[in-house]
Amino acid sequence: MVLPEFPVDLRGSTPEEAAITVNAGKPADAGDAIISLATYDADFPDEGELIINDNQPIMLFGSAGVSGNDQNSTNISFRTPASYWQNGNNTLVFRHVNTTGFIIDAATVSFESAPGGSEAAGNDNTAPRISGSPATSVTVGNDYAFQPSANDADGDILTFSISNRPSWASFNTSTGRLSGTPDSAATTSNIRISVADDYTTVTLPAFAITVNDAAQQTGSVSLIWTPPVARADGSALAMSEIAGYTVHYGTSAGNYPNSLYVDGGSSTSTTITSLPVGTYYMVLTTGDSDGRESVHSSMVTKTVK
Repeated sequence: MVLPEFPVDLRGSTPEEAAITVNAGKPADAGDAIISLATYDADFPDEGELIINDNQPIMLFGSAGVSGNDQNSTNISFRTPASYWQNGNNTLVFRHVNTTGFIIDAATVSFESAPGGSEAAGNDNTAPRISGSPATSVTVGNDYAFQPSANDADGDILTFSISNRPSWASFNTSTGRLSGTPDSAATTSNIRISVADDYTTVTLPAFAITVNDAAQQTGSVSLIWTPPVARADGSALAMSEIAGYTVHYGTSAGNYPNSLYVDGGSSTSTTITSLPVGTYYMVLTTGDSDGRESVHSSMVTKTVK
């Protein structure tokens, strides 16, 4: 039978979908349903899904979605389980989930007869099922692992696949396990894990994994000094003439790009907080009420652990 309400143009922003209701005369001895699509620009295996009557998503194009289809028309056929269909109205949802999209110009569906006729109709292939809720974040240097749960009522051998695998992770096609240890912050989007038997591929909802920077370890250092009583020329310096002090510091000797001002001539100490772990080199200068500043004091070394 030819399905109505075409073409379906899904070339907008993801995610987008189009729902069609079709009346199908499903035979009593129905085996698999074969869907044949007339497509345009179906050039990626994972850019579309079909959902039949709220069953698990089926990958629309699979291995037939190749780069040679870019801006070209092609016919694509695939099997769907008879158990997904019902005699009468069926709701088909075509979904655009990845890349720039595609057009479905027409579709037809036909039912195979189950081996042995109507008595064997209950032996239709049942599509595999896959489930699981992957973690969507991990910290740099920490291990990540996600193991989906999958089963097949027919006992068929299952094979797993993935699209948009994070570069830091490995994937096991026998178990569907995604695991790894990221070494830098990044986000990988639209990750899709699928499972297939000999007939049908079903896919988990797309997800993203964000790798966050590890929390930076910090500490503090304290400094104590004695206020000066004389200027560089030897003349007396009263406490009242001192406006304040400036701590200059950095992570290499002689280079002090950071500073902290301490107000008041009577001040004799300060604490610098939230310093990343490391070794710091520090000097102190004194400022007077006329805006003049002394030369650097002797350098001291402080280590934040």
